[in-house]
Amino acid sequence: MTELEEMDRSLRDLLETDVHQLGLSSSVNRVMGDAGVDTVRDLVEQPERALHRWRGLGPSRIGEIKTRLQTVGLILGENPRNYDLERAHRLAHPRRDEAA
Repeated sequence: MTELEEMDRSLRDLLETDVHQLGLSSSVNRVMGDAGVDTVRDLVEQPERALHRWRGLGPSRIGEIKTRLQTVGLILGENPRNYDLERAHRLAHPRRDEAA
């Protein structure tokens, strides 16, 4: 299996993961449950502006979600079917010279 194929499989597995496995705060998990967000895919398909309408989710909690997604190479509001795997890998694993 090539590195890109392995990244594709890992991304698909991640997207189907229960959103509660992301390690977000219990208050964020409760709000996502109320909004019907069950998987990581459900979450990343949401545009940021939609999260602002969720009751109990303010700017700091949205920041928590965005930061956590970035650590696994994902961004709110992107369609996973069009995901650039190499870009996602770079986001999750920045080189030292890119992180500065």
